[in-house]
Amino acid sequence: MQNDISTFLPVNKENEEKAIAFLIQNKKETHRTKEVFFFDNICKVLYTCIKDINDTNYKCDAELLFDYTKKKNVIIDKNEIYRIIDTYKDFDNIKLTFIKLKEFYFENQVLKKVEQIANKTLSKKELDREGIKQLSISLEADLINFGDNERLLDTKELASRYRKELALRQTGIRKRSMGYPELDKHISRPGAPEETTLLIGFKGMGKSAYKLCIENNLINSGICTISFNPEMPTISNLDRLIGIRSGISLFDLLRENKEPQLLNAIERELRRIENLPNFIYIEEASLDIYLIRDLIQQAKQMFFERGVLPDDGYLLATYDTFDMLEDFESANPREIKANMNKYHRLISRKEKIHSLALLQGNENKLRGNIFKKPEDLEFYKIGVEDIEGGAAYAAKARLVLSLNRPVQMKKMIFPERMQEWDMERDLLNISGVKQNDGKLFFTQFSFDDNMRIRPYKKEIQSTK
Repeated sequence: MQNDISTFLPVNKENEEKAIAFLIQNKKETHRTKEVFFFDNICKVLYTCIKDINDTNYKCDAELLFDYTKKKNVIIDKNEIYRIIDTYKDFDNIKLTFIKLKEFYFENQVLKKVEQIANKTLSKKELDREGIKQLSISLEADLINFGDNERLLDTKELASRYRKELALRQTGIRKRSMGYPELDKHISRPGAPEETTLLIGFKGMGKSAYKLCIENNLINSGICTISFNPEMPTISNLDRLIGIRSGISLFDLLRENKEPQLLNAIERELRRIENLPNFIYIEEASLDIYLIRDLIQQAKQMFFERGVLPDDGYLLATYDTFDMLEDFESANPREIKANMNKYHRLISRKEKIHSLALLQGNENKLRGNIFKKPEDLEFYKIGVEDIEGGAAYAAKARLVLSLNRPVQMKKMIFPERMQEWDMERDLLNISGVKQNDGKLFFTQFSFDDNMRIRPYKKEIQSTK
C-alpha cells in the first residue's frame, strides 16, 4: 500500500490567483514565473493565455482572456476571471507571491521523491538500494533548485546574449544617446542601460536648463523619458520647456496682456506637449529609492500601453537634483555610498534604465575668493571633490560631466565689469571629468535668449 504524503501540502490557489490578477494588469511580467508552477487548472490556462497576449499589442483584460481561452478549447466562466481580478488589488508583496509559487512547486517535487523513497523502503520485496540512491540524488537536485538558478549564467548563455546584442547593434537598435550628437561623440556608451551619468555644477549655472534641453531632444527622438523634479517648481520647468520647444522667450511667457498671436503660439506648443506619448513628469518633492522604483515601473506600464516602450523596457530617468532625494540628504560619505549601491542594484540594474543625476557643487570656492582674475574662469571645471560626498557618488557613475558657465561666473565674481560681460557670448562648458570606458573631454554649447542650448561652433574668420 503506497503512502500519498504529497497531499500534506497546503492549498496554493490563493497565491496562484493573486499572481494571475497581477499578470493580467502587467502582462510583460510573465517571465517572473512559469506554467509548471501553477497547479490550479484555471490559473494554468489563464497564465498561458496571458503569455500569448504578451506577444501582441493588445491590452490584457477579462474579455480578451475569455476569448483566448476559447481558442484553447477550454471552458472557463467569464465571471470567474472577473472574480479573480476583483478579489486581488494589493500587489505590494507580489515578489513574495511569485517566490511562494516556485517554492510550492519544488516542495511538491521533493515530497513526491520522498514518497517514492518511502514506498521503496517499505516494500516487502528486496530493498532497492540502487533505486533509493538514484532518488536521493534526484531529491538533492530538487533541494538545490529551491535557490534561483536563473541567476547562474553559463558560458553558452553569456555567448548567446552577446550575439543578440551584437545583432541589435548592427541594426542601430541599441544606439543610445545623451540628447546631443555633439556630446555623444565623446562618450563611449552614451545613455547606456544599467548605468548612471552625473551632471555637476554650481547653482545658477544652467544645469536645469541643460537637463531640460537633453530631455527635449530625447523626447523628439522617440526615447521614453521620465523626469523627477523634487527641487524645481513645475510651472517654472514648463516655462522653460515651452521656451525651448517653441522659441518663445521667458520674458514673453511671463509678461501680462499678451497679444492673441502670442497666446495662440503658446497654445499650439501646449497641444504638442500634451500629445507626447513618451514623456512623464514627476513633481513629487518627497522621493526615496523604493518610491522611485514604483514610479518607474508605473511609467513603464503607461509607456507600454501607449505603444512606445521598447521590448527591453529601456528608458532614461533624470533627477533635478539627485541630492534632494531622501536617501541622499546626508553628507556622510558612508551613507551616500550605501545608498548609491542600493540605487544601482534596485533601479539601474533591476529596471535596466539610464540615469542622469544632477548634483550641486559646493560653493565654498566661490565664497573663498580664489579667483583673482576673469581669465581664471574661462576653462574652470568643477571636480568630483567639489561635491559633498563626491567620491561616493562618482564611484557608481560611469560618466561624470562638469558644467560651467564662464560669463555667469564673471558676473557674480567681477560685477564691476558687467557691461563688458554683457557683450560676451554666453557659453556652457561641458567637461567629462570621469569616463570609465573612454577618454576625458571638453566641449562647448551656447545659450540663446529663450533657454535653448545649442552646440557651439566657433566662427571662422575670413582670410579675404
